[in-house]
Amino acid sequence: MYPICLFLSFLFGRALLLCSLYFFDSPYGGSFVENWTRFLPHSIVADIGVFAVASLFFSVVRAPKIAGCFLAFYMFLMGADDECMRWMGSRLSFSFVSVYVLNLNTDFSLVGKIFIGGIWHFCITIAIIASSVAVYICLLRKGGSKPVRQKIILLIVFAMLAVAGLSSKYWFAPSKMRWQRIQPIAGHWITEFQYAFSEKEKPNDYELAVEFLGGNPSEKYPFWHKADDSAAYLAFSKRPQKPDIIILNIETFRGSYADIRDSATCGNLPNLCLFSKNSLFFPEAHSVGYPSIEGLAGIQMGIYSHSKKAILSSRKLLNTISLPEILKNAGYYNVVFTASEPSFDNLWPHFRDWFDHAEYNPENNEDVPLANRIAQWLKEAPKDKPLYLNYMSTTSHAPFTLPKNSGYANPENPSERYKLALRYADSAIGILLKAIDSTGRNSIVVIVGDHAYPENSNDDALGSVHKGYTHIPLWISASNLPKDSVDLRIVSQAAIAPTLLDILGLNVSNHFVCRSLLKNASYPVFTFRNDNYFIYNSNASDAKAQSAMKAWNYILEKNLLRP
Repeated sequence: MYPICLFLSFLFGRALLLCSLYFFDSPYGGSFVENWTRFLPHSIVADIGVFAVASLFFSVVRAPKIAGCFLAFYMFLMGADDECMRWMGSRLSFSFVSVYVLNLNTDFSLVGKIFIGGIWHFCITIAIIASSVAVYICLLRKGGSKPVRQKIILLIVFAMLAVAGLSSKYWFAPSKMRWQRIQPIAGHWITEFQYAFSEKEKPNDYELAVEFLGGNPSEKYPFWHKADDSAAYLAFSKRPQKPDIIILNIETFRGSYADIRDSATCGNLPNLCLFSKNSLFFPEAHSVGYPSIEGLAGIQMGIYSHSKKAILSSRKLLNTISLPEILKNAGYYNVVFTASEPSFDNLWPHFRDWFDHAEYNPENNEDVPLANRIAQWLKEAPKDKPLYLNYMSTTSHAPFTLPKNSGYANPENPSERYKLALRYADSAIGILLKAIDSTGRNSIVVIVGDHAYPENSNDDALGSVHKGYTHIPLWISASNLPKDSVDLRIVSQAAIAPTLLDILGLNVSNHFVCRSLLKNASYPVFTFRNDNYFIYNSNASDAKAQSAMKAWNYILEKNLLRP
């Protein structure tokens, strides 16, 4: 009976997929999880529920060929979901599909790096999918019809397996963190579909949650800071000298690899260590989320991530006022140079709104060539306006493959390869800092990571937003800031925008969620991602944290950042 063949083929293929996921090294070095026994059995049990539902359905609908097509399709979804987790720590969500799968004008140089770097595992995944279909065909040929009584028994067995598997989140060592990772992809998509078409009602404890987030719950737009913009921009325009603002956004910059208080770090990152002599260093900074597009939202828009989707890549544009838009209103010439094609994250619409000049050239798709291009551009840059210049690196993106002309080899060990990628990134930083100094202009320079990524995923927190994903370094150099100084506060990437306005003394309206780092105080630092949260500087209960996440999602969904 072919539904049995379908069920056994699913079970065979899924077991192999999970073994390839948990027993092979991750792209970032080391095993995917420290203890596979806390994930693989739970995944199998949960997925059995879906396999049983499919087999039950095809027991009623006699369509063996369609069942075979469904087997191939769903096996592909499970394999793609596993690869997303391996490379990005994210599920195969609607947001991911719309941005990275349906986006045909993507960055094939970056995709090529990832594919070549993981080709052996990609091939294993495809082979397992093909093998599952082959097993189904073989079993189908050997199978025969069953008596009616056996068919009824089989239906009952499938129904029992479906109930047991789909309810396993409640009875098989329940863990919310783990369920985020092991939930069958079908269930994950159903949950996303329900959220996409739900009314998204205001949480019952919205006011308390907004206050916890740092907003004003009595206002319709709780994070909108109203100011006398006309007077502020007029006063700023009359200043004789306005500093350039340079942001060096470093790809996948793990905070644990960037602590310049360690002599070994300085040996690997000499230019950053030299820069630290003239800057304020925050060794405990955190990104608002991951992947890179989330870090960009934190830096440029001064907001936290949506817990269920990537805000910047959403087709529904928020009513916002970003840092580059504010600086453009203040007379700055805004420019961004990126080593990765902006279409990869659907960023061109934002870049067109934010920057006077946005440049991506495939010839400069590594850190050093891009740094050399910026050094050349600075010699020709407009002299009548202050600059807001953004550099977005790429070489330290997984799989950390260095270009052939870098002078470095590409060792097999991902950890060693990552160290070399950071050394290469540091070389580019040195080129940029020298070029900035050579202009003779007063500059505020910020060096920050877009996000991190754990070397070894932390069991129950796998795929959530724990420290391994968000811990980044942050340096700020300005004439009115301490030099060669370390600030041990835990701070957010989203604090960069209000801090820069504070340094400039530009008091204008904005919706930035954090306070300036010049204020000597500590506040809760939030990260929302994968329908989960992490909070620093707070001992908030899980219920309070959940409320904050839901309230923040509500604010973004209802477009309540600014009037």
